[in-house]
Amino acid sequence: NQFRKLIQKSSVTRRSLGRIRNLLEKTIFSKVSEKDPDLEKYFKRKVLKKVELKTARQGIKMNSPDDKLYFICLIGTLMAAVAQVDGHFDESEKKALKKELSDRFEFKGKELKILFEVISEQARHGFDFHEVTAELNNLTTYNERVHIADCMFAIAGADGELSHEETEEIRRITKAMRISHKVFINSKMKVLSTLR
Repeated sequence: NQFRKLIQKSSVTRRSLGRIRNLLEKTIFSKVSEKDPDLEKYFKRKVLKKVELKTARQGIKMNSPDDKLYFICLIGTLMAAVAQVDGHFDESEKKALKKELSDRFEFKGKELKILFEVISEQARHGFDFHEVTAELNNLTTYNERVHIADCMFAIAGADGELSHEETEEIRRITKAMRISHKVFINSKMKVLSTLR
């Protein structure tokens, strides 16, 4: 009835188009916007379960809250994905990734080893790219994301070269993290200057 009245009016205004949009959103598209709670936060449940199983198996107790472990796994998985995208995860790249994690989050020894295993497995076996980058965007500031981009380039260049595949993967990640192309180029140039 409301739709018929809008159509019968002779002039279409911005307001009437807005009403049509609102009507369609309430009827046709209402189910599309609802998230499935079972699928939401799949990555979080998966990595926390892996950490729990690995710590129980090795008899270690993690002293960090789940949210911190989850945050570390978000960042670490993206960094490991960059290092592995060119087909090999070089020892120098592994060392650089461990250094970034231990410097930033103060993890050492067995805790670092377990987190590194979980992160490497996630990157190797695949993950929901959209969920991971969207969560990072929600949990970090712009400057923190820029620092993460710098870390990704440092890890990618740790083996003495910056491959095309690694650069393109970082470009894809930084674009999803809403980092400007200019900042991406600056981060890339910093690493390239150290490699020359």
